[in-house]
Amino acid sequence: MTDRTYDKEKTAEKAGKSEEKSITAVKKAQLRASMRKKLASFRESDLYDEYSQKAALLFLSSDLYKKAPMVLAFVSLKREIDTHFLIERMMQDKKKIAVPETGDTSMTFRLLSYDLPIKAQLQCGNYGIEEPIGELVEIEPDKLPEGSVILVPGLAFSKEGARLGKGKGYYDRYISLIPDKTILAGYAFNFQLSEEIPCEDHDKKVCCIITEEKIIACSG
Repeated sequence: MTDRTYDKEKTAEKAGKSEEKSITAVKKAQLRASMRKKLASFRESDLYDEYSQKAALLFLSSDLYKKAPMVLAFVSLKREIDTHFLIERMMQDKKKIAVPETGDTSMTFRLLSYDLPIKAQLQCGNYGIEEPIGELVEIEPDKLPEGSVILVPGLAFSKEGARLGKGKGYYDRYISLIPDKTILAGYAFNFQLSEEIPCEDHDKKVCCIITEEKIIACSG
């Protein structure tokens, strides 16, 4: 093979990969738009609070929760499955709970304290999300206790564990830093399950998905 032929093949390969990424990006954008509409509509439904509490109670009654030395939860936005009830209940259980704080490109988790009301420990952060105050203890991702559970938000999930996030990449970057035996659990409504999620190599999969109906062990 000549150098010129090799260069042509490499150029064609790069073009093919670039086109594939472009198609994946379009599919992700379409699915994000569709799911955001569904979530916005469901937020106004009488079932929103009921289904959010059902998912919380299902998780709280599971061995997944009972055996976890620590839970890394997210503080929900209005157009996500609600986690405020869940966090309150975990605090009552004296479970170690941490919630995320975002920077420009990175994210960390801070441990909530049992000595203060939850509202006193949160402040408005990036994107209008409630985030922990800076005085709370920061959790080092590479030192998470074995068996810790991270409740991962997402716009959509597949039964294989693929996840469609909001496109910022915070969780993908954070997950790359954690120990292997940390349990990644998608946390969403059952209607957010999708047959297929367009994925790229850097996209991280979850081990299971918690919805208001059941906890699904992912086949991927």
